[in-house]
Amino acid sequence: MSISPNERSGEPGIFLMRRHGWFQRAAMGVPKKPTTGDRGPVRDALLDVIDAAGGLEFSRGELLRVIGIAQEEYSSLLPGVASSVPHYPAVPHLWGGATVPAVYYAFFETATWTRAVIDRFEKPLCLAVQPHDQLFWNSLQRIRSVSGGKVFDDARTLAGVSLHRYSPPYAGCGAKVVDRKLIYPVVDTVPVLNAVGDQADFRNYLKFNEGRHAEMLVEEYWKAVYIFIDKVLDEFYPK
Repeated sequence: MSISPNERSGEPGIFLMRRHGWFQRAAMGVPKKPTTGDRGPVRDALLDVIDAAGGLEFSRGELLRVIGIAQEEYSSLLPGVASSVPHYPAVPHLWGGATVPAVYYAFFETATWTRAVIDRFEKPLCLAVQPHDQLFWNSLQRIRSVSGGKVFDDARTLAGVSLHRYSPPYAGCGAKVVDRKLIYPVVDTVPVLNAVGDQADFRNYLKFNEGRHAEMLVEEYWKAVYIFIDKVLDEFYPK
């Protein structure tokens, strides 16, 4: 059975290594900046941002675990699939196994936690820092942009649409089979229902030209977030 990368072989429990390190760094000391005002709320806000990043660390592990389970399901049924699909495996096809919806649900949890990291940065942490040091806050905003500006914007869009409208690409979307591996397509851009006129017709506006898929995007989200958190903590807790 597939396991999460947050599980250690032969040991019980789930260990979020980066969350643990970040929490230790932030909770055991007082932030060095801003140099005026109460820095207690600053530390509390940082811990909330770290907590959201830990949510991404956990949900990334769960997504990879569920992807592994779905692949095991497909592989176990492969002899029957090969005999029932014409021209298999030369022609890529879609697979709608029982575990496929769980993969998409797990993916949108990663997008939501990525959004939460930035939301908590831009609200609670901003309120704790900006009134005391505008220039310092501007430097933190530059770190956000450099670490993953477009990646964060992408996660925010996907999370927002999946929370309030529909689950992109669309409910019931299958996995794509490429060389006997299941790939979970993600749209290039998300059409806003009000902008396309007919809410029931939004599927006609979906584009998949960039080859984006769930496993690729979650690694982009995770890389951007851990670089972002590391750099932000360097500003508050210089080594």
